[in-house]
Amino acid sequence: MKITFCLKEPKSKESTLIYMICRWDGKQYKISSKQFILPLYWDKDKCKIKQTSKVKNVHTINNTLYDLENSARESFEFFINEFGRKPTGEEFKMLVKKHYFDQKPLHTKSESKTVSNYFDLYIQTIKNDVTESTIQKYKQAKYNFQEFERLNKSIYNVDMIDNMVRNSFVDYLVNIKLYKPTTIYRKMKFLKTVLLFTKSLGVGIHPFIENRNFLTKDVEVDNLALGETEIKELEEIDLNDNKKLCQVRDLFLLLCYTGQRFSDLQKINYSNIIDDQYLSIRQQKTKEAITIPITIKVKQILDSYNGKLPKISNVKFNVYLKELAQKIDSLNMEVGKNVDGSILHKYDIIKSHTARRTFVTLNFSRGVELDVLKIGTGHKQTKTLQSYVKMSDKQKADLLRSKLEENDTK
Repeated sequence: MKITFCLKEPKSKESTLIYMICRWDGKQYKISSKQFILPLYWDKDKCKIKQTSKVKNVHTINNTLYDLENSARESFEFFINEFGRKPTGEEFKMLVKKHYFDQKPLHTKSESKTVSNYFDLYIQTIKNDVTESTIQKYKQAKYNFQEFERLNKSIYNVDMIDNMVRNSFVDYLVNIKLYKPTTIYRKMKFLKTVLLFTKSLGVGIHPFIENRNFLTKDVEVDNLALGETEIKELEEIDLNDNKKLCQVRDLFLLLCYTGQRFSDLQKINYSNIIDDQYLSIRQQKTKEAITIPITIKVKQILDSYNGKLPKISNVKFNVYLKELAQKIDSLNMEVGKNVDGSILHKYDIIKSHTARRTFVTLNFSRGVELDVLKIGTGHKQTKTLQSYVKMSDKQKADLLRSKLEENDTK
C-alpha cells in the first residue's frame, strides 16, 4: 500500500482540508486527516507542511499526518494478517476511523462484531420461543448474507451496513439469487431484525438501518387473496387427466375452506374429527389447540381420499400450485411488475398461504366478524387478522350492502 497526502483545494487562497490518499491494487481511497492548511505553505513534493514560522502549529500538524499514516499502515497489515486478504475500501476506512480517530484497539477476528456473529446470537436468543421453521428461515438469511460477503470478498461488521452495502445486498438478492420481491422483502426484514436486536444490546449500528427505505417493497403474496369467482373456477376445472394437479387443487381448496396453515394440512383427517361435525387439532406453529366446524365441502374432499390426504412438500406444492393457477383464466391477470421490470401475474404470486388469506377475506366479505374468524385461524389478536383481509372494491361494496340491508329490516 502506498500513502500520500494532498490538499482538497490546492489552489484555494483560504485554508483547505488535508486528505490522506491510500492506494493498492489499482484503487485509491481518500480519508480526511481533519487538518487544515493554507495551500501557500504546503510542500507538494514532501506531502507535508513547509517549515515556516508563519504556521505556528506546523510540527503538530506534520506529526499528526505522520501518526495517521502509521495507523493506516498498521490497520492495513492487521487486516491482512487476521483475515488472509486485503480489506475493501469501506473496511479499511472503518479500521482507520476506529484505530486512529476513535482510539479503539483493533479487534481480532474472534472479537469482531460481524453481521454473522449477531445472526448466531439472535438465533440462540429466540430458539426456545419460536418454531423450528422460523429458526431455519433466519439461518437461511444468514447463509445468504455470508454468500454475499464471499462474492464481495468482504466481512461486514454491524456498523458497516449503510445505504451502499444495503443496495449491494439487494442487487445480490435480485440478480444473483433471482428471488421474487416478497422473498427479497423477507430477507431484508430478517437482516433488519437482527441489526435492531444488536442495537438493543448497546452495540452501535449504522443509523441507515432505521431509515424507512432500508426495506424493499413487498408486492407479492402478502397482498393476495382469491375471490369467489376464482374459487369457483378452481372447484369446477376438469383435472381428471392430471392426478397431481387435481390433488394440489383439492388440498389448496381444503385450506381455503378451513383457514389452516399448510403445516397443519395432514392433521385434517378422520382421526381428528369429532362427532362427524368438528375438526380438533393442535396447530404446528403455535402449539395451540383449536376446534372448527367441518363443512360439507371439507367433508366431500376428505371422503374422496378416504380421510387420508396425499402428502407433498410445501416447496413442491407451491410449484404445482402455480402451474395449476395458470390454467385459471382469472388468475392470469397482471398485478404489477417484478424488480427487473417483467410482468407479474396472479399465478406468479399464489402459494399455500394464499389459502389462509382467502379464508379470512371471503368470510369477512360475507359478513363474518374477525373476532369470530380468529376462532378458526387460531390468531390471538384481531389486529393481526386484519392484515389478512384483501377485499376487492366489489367485495367491500357487497359487504356494505349486506350491512345496510340488515339495518333496514330492523
